[in-house]
Amino acid sequence: MRAVVAVLLCVTALHAGMWGLLRDKQQAPDFKGILPSLSYAPFEGTAHPDVDNIPNAEKIRADLKTLRR
Repeated sequence: MRAVVAVLLCVTALHAGMWGLLRDKQQAPDFKGILPSLSYAPFEGTAHPDVDNIPNAEKIRADLKTLRR
């Protein structure tokens, strides 16, 4: 049983390593102009909407002022 687990771990690690080395990396396009749309959520990082995590109006206004540029 330990041998099976060891083989699976090795195969998984090899697969993850090969994926990391061989995947295509693409640059974001150079964009100038007006965006047709924009999504905004007033929560930072991994925060979730919660009763205790409701941002106030000042925080939202500051965020929108930053996005305005």
